[in-house]
Amino acid sequence: MERPWVDVGVVKYLESKDFPFVCKSRGIFRDSQFTYVTSSLAEDGDLFKWCDRGPAPGPQRDAVLRPIVTQIISAVQLLHNYGIAHRDLSLENILMTTAKGGAEQIKLIDFGMATCSRQCCNESVGKKSYQAPETNIADKPYDPFLADCFALGVVIFALGAQDYPWLSTRKGACKMFDYAREHGFQRFIAARKVRKGNGERLKHVMSKDFVTLMEGLLSFRPDSRLTLGEHCWSNGATKLRPSVWDSPWAGQERSFA
Repeated sequence: MERPWVDVGVVKYLESKDFPFVCKSRGIFRDSQFTYVTSSLAEDGDLFKWCDRGPAPGPQRDAVLRPIVTQIISAVQLLHNYGIAHRDLSLENILMTTAKGGAEQIKLIDFGMATCSRQCCNESVGKKSYQAPETNIADKPYDPFLADCFALGVVIFALGAQDYPWLSTRKGACKMFDYAREHGFQRFIAARKVRKGNGERLKHVMSKDFVTLMEGLLSFRPDSRLTLGEHCWSNGATKLRPSVWDSPWAGQERSFA
């Protein structure tokens, strides 16, 4: 499913729009064997690496996480407003760099699975932990914008918990996902222990507002999933669906809106 030419095309288009959340392309070069696509360096690595940083899950981590998460949401919201769904959002495909003034800035990469269609997506793409449940139903079209929202929920969970919520969203492939689907997200959080903790449950160390945000993005039903506040979910001044910006956790620090 990887299409490097799509990645190059999307990056060039986003650069033409002054999209701030992408690594700048530096050129494409070839020799007798390979084609090399070069870009600016995100010197702080990806969010998978960032996950290992302290503090441990809890109020302090919540405070550190908030400006990063609101940036990520804003980046994907803007991407969707340009009519592009990423379809491979993950910790590894979101990089960190240090902007002028020392602030951390995120960069989206790897647009090889991106699409500009919202009607004809019927293939399951992306990493198994991040795939929205509806993408695993054979021959049934799904909305890739809402699938991106689910993947963002997995990213945010992993950042907050320092662990993945589940290994796969295919029915019967992961006991943790099957438990969450059967009993609901709140019971899943109440049963799940903090990785490398002292027996604490995630529900007791994460703020209620943060859990509510994750629950909205990780809704197993796409028709009840939180959106990112994209233009397509509004009719003039009227919002057609709730978004992450309605949540107290994300709404109080809406950067790059």
